[in-house]
Amino acid sequence: MNALCAGACFDAEAGRDRSRAIDAGAIHAAKKELILSRRSHLRRLTRKLGEERVRRVVGPILNGKQPMYSSEDLAFARALGLIDDGRPPRIANPI
Repeated sequence: MNALCAGACFDAEAGRDRSRAIDAGAIHAAKKELILSRRSHLRRLTRKLGEERVRRVVGPILNGKQPMYSSEDLAFARALGLIDDGRPPRIANPI
């Protein structure tokens, strides 16, 4: 989230113009740039999403299916910041 906001507010030339509001278009442009830049934290996140214990938690949330994960799987996904503390769990910060 910090990288996304930094991209929209400081990295983009339009974002540095303080007379203009940061709108949805600026956020979407920053998101695209963040993804295309392949910054290391996104690579680490991608590797974590490939782990079976993370997929057991995230997969059912995204697909609207019955979850089949353990409390340890759930705690790990929460520790990574992928899901919130709600009941039922939801994706914390969807891109």
